[in-house]
Amino acid sequence: LVIYLIPPTAVLGAILLIYWFAYQGDAVSQARRLMGQNQISAATGLLERHVQENPHDAAAQFLLGRSYWMNRQYADAAAAFEAAADSDASNRDAFMLAALAYAHGNTATDRERAEAVLDRMVRHFPNDAEAWHLLGLVRSANGNYAQGARALEEALALDPSLVRGRTFLGIAKALQQDYPDARSHLDAALNARPEDADLRAALGFVSGLEGDAPQAQEALRTAIQNNTKVKSLALTQLARHLILSGNFSGAVEQLNQAVTADATNETAKFLYGISLQAVGRLDDAITTFNELSQGSGPYAADSAVLAAQAYVSQQKLDRAREAINRAMSLGAQGPFAYTVKGRMHALAGEDNDAREAFKQAIAADSQYAPAYLEYGLF
Repeated sequence: LVIYLIPPTAVLGAILLIYWFAYQGDAVSQARRLMGQNQISAATGLLERHVQENPHDAAAQFLLGRSYWMNRQYADAAAAFEAAADSDASNRDAFMLAALAYAHGNTATDRERAEAVLDRMVRHFPNDAEAWHLLGLVRSANGNYAQGARALEEALALDPSLVRGRTFLGIAKALQQDYPDARSHLDAALNARPEDADLRAALGFVSGLEGDAPQAQEALRTAIQNNTKVKSLALTQLARHLILSGNFSGAVEQLNQAVTADATNETAKFLYGISLQAVGRLDDAITTFNELSQGSGPYAADSAVLAAQAYVSQQKLDRAREAINRAMSLGAQGPFAYTVKGRMHALAGEDNDAREAFKQAIAADSQYAPAYLEYGLF
């Protein structure tokens, strides 16, 4: 009787209130509303508390990943997206975003985690070309070129229009020294996208590895003119070809641009110093070698030796001694280093030390003719 006395509208209103309170109490819904109001920190805090108590709530973990991503907390985002994928393996985006979030870390550990996520993803989504594509790329980035190539081949079998996939496959094949197959894939990619400067650069690198210097230089020049994203590397590689052909003046021009485009490109700086020395700009070469030798990069020791050699040729004994001592402290032990050291001691009139240095050069490499010559002349 009481039920019949309650107006139907009141019943409907009560139902709406029940749903409203349920909605208000739903952490995911509240977080979505807060994110819609650009209150990202509040949404993040709410979701963090919720997933601590409900770690298998896939929707909450996924939304938490999004909130972390919006705050550029990529490591946290990766962990949240991966947790969402663990709880709901049908959520393709959770796998994909977890891998991409790990990619933002750009460390070997991050790449390994991204590979593990993508490896699981392709097992759940075996027909997903993009997943195979990314798996091939990250495997190759981790140095596993053969497995990377196989994943990229799987991606292309599923979607032959993946030009980037064919590009990366060509590079992976080149890194396995399969240059004909590499060129075949890069040529096919270029047929689809002839305006792609990065593809031209890749073709230039592969042609250089094949020993086709004219083709390599042509491809690299075209890539540079079209503003490839790897401009500094392309300029450096082009300069290598010019140096090998004896065109040091041309190499100086290219390497100057390479260093300007990327001040961290130490290979370009080292070759720049060598080219400057070859064209007679000795003071500029010394400045470049000294800058490199003051760092901790791969060319520090060799740069110190070359600086010492230049100072010996200028008969600047104190500076030559300082440079060769720095080279030795950096681990320089080759025949060239000991020969330069011998020249420095000879310049200083330190005969016994000079003889000892030349003997060390010969001991380091019994085939190193300059050491025998220097020793004999001394």
